[in-house]
Amino acid sequence: MDTTKSPMSVQQDQTIEWRQHRRAEVEAPIEIRGLDIQESMRFVTGQTKNVSLAGCYAIVPAPFPFPVGASIYCAITIPRAAMKYLPFSRIMGSGHVVRIEVVRTEADSQQESSGNLRVGLGIAFSRDVTALGTMRGYPS
Repeated sequence: MDTTKSPMSVQQDQTIEWRQHRRAEVEAPIEIRGLDIQESMRFVTGQTKNVSLAGCYAIVPAPFPFPVGASIYCAITIPRAAMKYLPFSRIMGSGHVVRIEVVRTEADSQQESSGNLRVGLGIAFSRDVTALGTMRGYPS
């Protein structure tokens, strides 16, 4: 009897990972701009939570000015201490917003009263993304 599991027999509580690149848990500053002429003057800054060459997840102030599907330009500066996880000093290029979600923290009630709500963004990079490295790809 064949005991191998087919993809159809994977239990529903298991998560299938579709990402092509492994993501590193890296908190780094991110700058986001719109690519449309009307949106090019909009500028948002935040912090990444994880990064790969295929995309990132970032936290930015709400309201986020671009909808899911919007074309954006991103620039991420990788802190020196995080280069052991990603051998890049900077990642830049275009992409699009794939997910927007409200970020809930323990301080939600304080954030709501002070107007400091944040949103989490899933961003997929386009093929034109550029990763600028350090000497031999690793920090010195």
